[in-house]
Amino acid sequence: FSTGVQRVALATAANMCKKLPSDAADFVMEAVPHLTNLLQYHDAKVLEHASVCLTRIVEAFASSPDKLDELCNHGLVSQAASLISTSNSGGGQASLSTSTYTGLIRLLSTCASGSTVGAKTLLLLGISGILKDILAGSGLVGNMSVSPALSRPPEQIFEIVNLANELLPPLPQGTISLPTSSNLFVKGPLLKKSPASSSGKQDEVNGNGQNASVREKLLSDQPELLQQFGMDLLPVLIQIYGSSVNGPVRHKCLSVIGKLMYFSNADMISSLNTTTNISSFLAGVLAWKDPQVLVPALQIAEILMEKLPETFSKMFVREGVVHAVDSLVLAAPSKSLSGQASTAEKDGDSTPGSSARARRLRRRSGNVQQDANSAEEPKNSV
Repeated sequence: FSTGVQRVALATAANMCKKLPSDAADFVMEAVPHLTNLLQYHDAKVLEHASVCLTRIVEAFASSPDKLDELCNHGLVSQAASLISTSNSGGGQASLSTSTYTGLIRLLSTCASGSTVGAKTLLLLGISGILKDILAGSGLVGNMSVSPALSRPPEQIFEIVNLANELLPPLPQGTISLPTSSNLFVKGPLLKKSPASSSGKQDEVNGNGQNASVREKLLSDQPELLQQFGMDLLPVLIQIYGSSVNGPVRHKCLSVIGKLMYFSNADMISSLNTTTNISSFLAGVLAWKDPQVLVPALQIAEILMEKLPETFSKMFVREGVVHAVDSLVLAAPSKSLSGQASTAEKDGDSTPGSSARARRLRRRSGNVQQDANSAEEPKNSV
């Protein structure tokens, strides 16, 4: 068929995919291999319509892990990942509209969250390197240093960071408590809910517990994947957190950083710490005194103290984390902290309020410092 006929046919198919009936799964699956192949097509309009079709199909099957696995077995994930990478590099497929490009990233997030095949494929593909290039704006600004949060639409930044978040397993309940708004993107008066969320409760509802265990086992069996993930994304996530003014984007960045610290072992964290000043980042978050991120920031600091107490007891003093914690302890009776604690209680969060965590972290870092100083005293007296 001519290119013009293909454009019309795919535009019609894209409209049909807006509201797919539940009994249409078999017919849709037959078309998926053909649509996936069209992601390599040279014509921009054909490529656009095929991308929209697949995005809508994945959204329709988002609550069905089995159907998502079947979609991913057709090579959908690898083709979509290749396409977002090529689009960023300024190649011939860079003519995708912003909404379609963002839709493809959302497609990958849904597959990572709901499909064991999708999550495993993306991790083995080294998707973190692709996301790093996209977020760093390497194909957009050349050698210029431009904040990634300024070079792309906020909604797109949110979806990219959300994809990174969905690639990592969900945290155990109560480990790091993020505000519920981290799953919502605010655009003007509208609230757009993220289609996938790596919270423990959400995984139970969607039946994604198996997918979570597959991701955790893969990263445990191949720790180099998690190591590379952190090396690729931790620096740019910290940059985005500092440059974005959108709350959900910042909260999602904090979620990924928290997961990285939780699932990484001491050696990995030590390696990450040589390239990124995690302590300075946490000091900045705590000093800002945003009630919504005080508790998760303190929880991340506690995780670091548990895994590398000698390293971070010193760095927390030098970089200002301890000073920020002292300020929080002194300000404990203030409305902001009491409000944070009461909000956590209303949400059913069993973790202590920020003031209690601040005191505990302060005691822990102080005890480690005292132990280190007492160990050095005999040396100094000789």
